[in-house]
Amino acid sequence: MAQCRRLVDAGRVKLAIRGLTALLGRGDALTRDQRSQVLRQRVQALLMLGLDRRAWLDVQSLPSSPANRLLEAELWERNASPVQARAAIRALARANPTEVALWRRVEALTPADFNAVGHHYEVAMGLARAPDVDPAHLLRTADMLVRAGAGADAERMLDRIPAPGAEQFQRIVRLRARVRMENRDSMGLARLLDDIDVGGLDDLLEVYRFALAAGRVDTALEWLQDGKPAVMDLRWLRAMVMLWCQTGRLEAAGNLVRTYGTPGDDAYVVWWGAKGDRAAIRNASTTVQARDWPVRLIHEAEAWLEHPRTRDRALETVHEALRQSTETNPAIFLNKFRVRGILEHRDEIGVGFGPLLPPEFHQLSHRRARRWLKANAATLLERLNGGRDELLVYRDEAGEVRVFHVPIDQRLQLVNLRRGLLDLGFERTLEAYSHWRARFGAPPLWYTHRAEVRLWSGDVDGARADLEAALALDADTRWAYVGLGLVHVAQERYEAALEVWKQGEARLGPLTSGWPVAAEALLRLGRLKKGRMLLHRAIEHRPQRLSIRIIEALYAWAEGRSAADLVASISRTYPRIWAVAAGEDDRTRLESMLTLMGANRSSSLIVWRHPLDGWCLTQARPLS
Repeated sequence: MAQCRRLVDAGRVKLAIRGLTALLGRGDALTRDQRSQVLRQRVQALLMLGLDRRAWLDVQSLPSSPANRLLEAELWERNASPVQARAAIRALARANPTEVALWRRVEALTPADFNAVGHHYEVAMGLARAPDVDPAHLLRTADMLVRAGAGADAERMLDRIPAPGAEQFQRIVRLRARVRMENRDSMGLARLLDDIDVGGLDDLLEVYRFALAAGRVDTALEWLQDGKPAVMDLRWLRAMVMLWCQTGRLEAAGNLVRTYGTPGDDAYVVWWGAKGDRAAIRNASTTVQARDWPVRLIHEAEAWLEHPRTRDRALETVHEALRQSTETNPAIFLNKFRVRGILEHRDEIGVGFGPLLPPEFHQLSHRRARRWLKANAATLLERLNGGRDELLVYRDEAGEVRVFHVPIDQRLQLVNLRRGLLDLGFERTLEAYSHWRARFGAPPLWYTHRAEVRLWSGDVDGARADLEAALALDADTRWAYVGLGLVHVAQERYEAALEVWKQGEARLGPLTSGWPVAAEALLRLGRLKKGRMLLHRAIEHRPQRLSIRIIEALYAWAEGRSAADLVASISRTYPRIWAVAAGEDDRTRLESMLTLMGANRSSSLIVWRHPLDGWCLTQARPLS
C-alpha cells in the first residue's frame, strides 16, 4: 500500500490502481481493516482520474464508518447532487455529534434560505461544540436564537465569547437588549443603554426603542434627532413625528411633516391622529396604497368609526391591524370593542392600558366595565397623543411623561412560540410549550396550539389527545373541532371528520376553518355536490390556501373538468414541493403534495416532508 501511495504521489495513478486491484485480489491475505484501507486508496485514485462510477462501486463496498460515509457524500457533491451530499453528511453528523468537522461540511453545503425544520439550530449547536469555536459563529447563533424567541439560550452563547472587539461588543449589547425588550425588563435595558453606540439608520430605529422601553424618553429623542438621515427616510420621519406627538410637541411634529412628508404618508397620519383630524385620515386612506404599518391602520379604523355607515370598514381595518401586529397592542382591542360593542378582550385592555385605568376598573363587573369603557374609550386613546403601539407614552397626573411597555398577552405568547419552529425544530418548539405550561398552566388554547404543531410534526395521536383535552376543559373551544377533523382526515376516517365538524357547527355556529376540512372529507366520500358548495365557501374565506387549491383541482378532475390552470399556478408558486412530489400525471402529483404535507392544512405556514431533508417549512405565498 505504501508503494501505491508513492506511485500516486509521482503521478502514476493508473499504475497505482492496478497495484491496489492486485492487492484486493489476494482475498484472505488482507484483514478487514487492510481491505478497507486499500479500497479507500483506490477510491481516491479513481476520483483523481474522474472515474466516479467505479469509485462509487468501491464506496458501496466499504464498511459503514464516518470516514467512508464522508467519501460517499463527496461523490454526491462531485456529481452536482448537493441535496444528497448534504443529507448524507447530515445523517453522519447526527450519528457522530461530537465530530465538529462534519458539522462544518454540513454548514458549507447549506444555502442561506434552506428551510428544513430545525436544521439551522442543529448545525449551530454542532459547530458550537468546538473547543476553539469562532466568536463570529457564536454571535450568529445567538442572533438566530433571539429571533426564534430563545433568549436564555442566546445569552448563554454570548457568555462564551472571550474578550470581544469593539464591533462584537456592540452586537452583544444589542442582542442582550433585544432579550431584555422581549422580557419587558426595563431596568435591565436601562443598564445597557450607556454601552450602546448608535450606528446607521437601521440600528438607530431599533436602539431608540430600547431607550423608550427603558423609560428614557429624552435619550430616545436625542438619538433620533442626532440620527436624522441626510436623505429623508420615511421610517425615521414617522418615528420622529410619533415621538414628538407622544410628548405633546405637535408643532414640532407638524413642522417635520410639512417639510419632509408627503400628504397621506404614515407620518402625516400620526400627526393628523394626534390633532384629531379624522377627515384627513379618511381621505388619505382612500388614495394611499401602502398600508403595512399597524399604527396607521389603527388611526384609519378610528377615523372610519366616526361615521356609522363606515363601521364595517372600521372593523375590517382593525382586523388587518391585528393580523399585522406581532406585539400586544391595546389600542387594537379597544377599537375592536368600540366598533362591535362586545367586550371580548377585557383582560387585554385591562393589562394593556394598566396605568391609564382607575384602580377600581379591575373590580368592576363585566357589564359595568363595558359601560365604563364605552364612556371613556375615546379619552384613553387621546391620552396616547398619536401613539398606537405597545409602548404607551403618556403623561401622568403630575404632568410627567411616562412609558408603559405593554406585557405580551398569553394568546400572543402562544402564537409567538411558533416563530422559532424553522430554526429550532419541533423538539425545541414543543419544549417551549412545556415551559409555557409550567409558568401559566394549560388552558384550552394551550392544547389547541400545541396540537397544531404536533399535527405538523406528524404526531397525529398526540394532537388528538391535546384536542380532546381542550374540549374536556371547554366544549366551546372552536379550533378543537377543526383540529379533530384534520386528525380524522389524516387517518382516513372521513365520516368521523364530518361528524365532528357538524357537532362544532351545531354548538358554535359556522366554523369557517372547518369548511376546507369537511370539503376534503366529502371529496374522499364521493359526495361532490355538497362538497363543492363547502369548497366554494372555503375558497371565498381563504382564497390563497394551498391545500384548498389542491382540493379544488381534485374536485375538477372528479367532475370531469380541466384543472390545468390550477396545476400551473400551484407548480409555479411552490416549485420545490412540486419537484419532489411523486407521480406520472398532475393529479397523482397533487395527491402526493397533500401526502408530503401530512395533516398540515395551514394558510400561513406549510410544513411538508422532503424525502432527503426531512420536515421543511415554507411560508405561504399568493398563488400566481
